[in-house]
Amino acid sequence: MAVSGAIGARGNDFGVGLPKFAQIVATIASEIHRGQLSGQLPTERELCKQFSVSRATLRRALSALAETGQIQPSWGRGWFVVHEAVSEPPNALLSFSELAEGRRLPPSTKIIDLSTRPADLDEADLLRVAPGSRLLLLERLRFLDNVPIVLQRSLLALARMEGLAEALDSVDLTHLSLYRLLQERWGIVAARADYVVQARAASDREAELLDVAPGSPMLHATQLTFDQEGNPFERHWSCYRGDRYRFEASLSRPGRPSIVGSSTLRDVTVPHKY
Repeated sequence: MAVSGAIGARGNDFGVGLPKFAQIVATIASEIHRGQLSGQLPTERELCKQFSVSRATLRRALSALAETGQIQPSWGRGWFVVHEAVSEPPNALLSFSELAEGRRLPPSTKIIDLSTRPADLDEADLLRVAPGSRLLLLERLRFLDNVPIVLQRSLLALARMEGLAEALDSVDLTHLSLYRLLQERWGIVAARADYVVQARAASDREAELLDVAPGSPMLHATQLTFDQEGNPFERHWSCYRGDRYRFEASLSRPGRPSIVGSSTLRDVTVPHKY
């Protein structure tokens, strides 16, 4: 959400006596720190007018703020305040909605694909269904406070969730917690997940959807999710913006007690977001 009113119009005296570009840096940094400035900054033309400076002076100030990680450019859209990277409690399997609720950030979703197809041999083996069984593909772009965070793709075995495709086709998926729906309608509780994460560069498609430059660093995760009875019910892929998501886990030495309760290395997972 862009700040309302003019930046620096709240009676600030920050940076008096400093060069003009430094005054701009001090003013904007102060308003970000106090929570008075978030989301998208006014346009460069508006900022030049507010601060009575040239475009060159303004860009010097904006570049200085970007170098300290307080703002960043968005291709073709302008400058945005950088939010703290999202992370979750170590060893917790949370839905995206639960993550948002815990951080008091409004979540939203854009549906990219909702379709069914037959399972191939590898998918059937992972999900313990017969080859050719119907799978539901759900691809979603997830936002926190209108900032795109992660692109997600889920494959679910419809044999265990009769009517799921029809249910999803008739509800508002933009604010739906998939895990909550599975628990309430089919009694399937997401209990644990095998989770693998690796760093790689954003593809052109991922960059466009997540509003980053092609080749930007991403965290790519694959997940196999199990229910309370130990049965796999979902194959999942996530592509997180490297500047918006931080991977955390608690590790223990083999043969030694874990620092976090009874967790072992096999159980160490980062929650997947739904």
